[in-house]
Amino acid sequence: MNIFAISDIQGMYKEFEQLLEFWNPEESKLVLLGDLIDRGPQSFEVVQKVMSLKEAYGDQIIFCKGNHEELLLEYIRFPQINRSIYFQSGGRETIKSFLQDAPKEVKELNPIEQALYVKEQFTKELAFLENSKPYVIIGDVLFTHAGFESYYADFSESNEDDFLWIRDHYLQLNTTSYVNVFGHTPTRQIHKADDIWVSEDGKYIGIDGGCVFGGQLNALLITQEGVIVDQYCVDNGAAKRKEKMAAQEYYFLNQTFEGILLNIQQKLNLSNVEMAHRLEVDEGHLEYLLNGKLIADRVMYQQVYDLFVDTLSKDQKS
Repeated sequence: MNIFAISDIQGMYKEFEQLLEFWNPEESKLVLLGDLIDRGPQSFEVVQKVMSLKEAYGDQIIFCKGNHEELLLEYIRFPQINRSIYFQSGGRETIKSFLQDAPKEVKELNPIEQALYVKEQFTKELAFLENSKPYVIIGDVLFTHAGFESYYADFSESNEDDFLWIRDHYLQLNTTSYVNVFGHTPTRQIHKADDIWVSEDGKYIGIDGGCVFGGQLNALLITQEGVIVDQYCVDNGAAKRKEKMAAQEYYFLNQTFEGILLNIQQKLNLSNVEMAHRLEVDEGHLEYLLNGKLIADRVMYQQVYDLFVDTLSKDQKS
């Protein structure tokens, strides 16, 4: 049986529901790589959905804990100590989601009292998150939320924090016998795109499309031998981001430097004096740049790029 893997849903319930339409329970297991919660608006609904899937499909549903589940559990255990870091990490939205149907007086409690209420009223949900696995191996594939300590040939030498929190492990050669499928690090930080990332040797596969940050929710269909069968995604702004980046890339690649400079000057409606002032050069220097008689240095390119950003609308900048 193949594996259908999703990571970092982070309260984006509608996108999760849409992505599940691509999952065929008769042909594949469903593996969720942590961070069901935080930042997004419907963390409680996501947790409830996963629990109902687990009840319906049993061992066919596998959930690996993420660092945000750990943050929630630590907040519930010691709210006085962990309230600040948890709320700064998107936990406020999760508590709001859990308390959406609570009485008004509960919603008005302070965060420490709310933690106690959640602890008392949502025992099943908290136990489900607490009892999740730090990783799972299916065939030749190691599924983790964040990764593992890749300096070790034996991944099991990693501690539990590595599986939940590690960054940049994929920069080190994977010398284990497993293909590692992981989330946690948005793929945009790895290859400047929200799509699923695969290392050159195929031993690492990153699937976090940064949905809650305006990217996309990705799913990977993979065999137990580590062969990718298909990829799926539900867009939450990634398509617009791709269009904007493509337009910017075309803009810069298909014009001369002096053409770009003149175009920016015209869009901002700047005189030569004003343009020179914005670029921190004198008018003679600007004239040479506009006529292509002077090669711009790195600092000048950055200044021109900053001016280019000024020509974008608020929507284009977002």
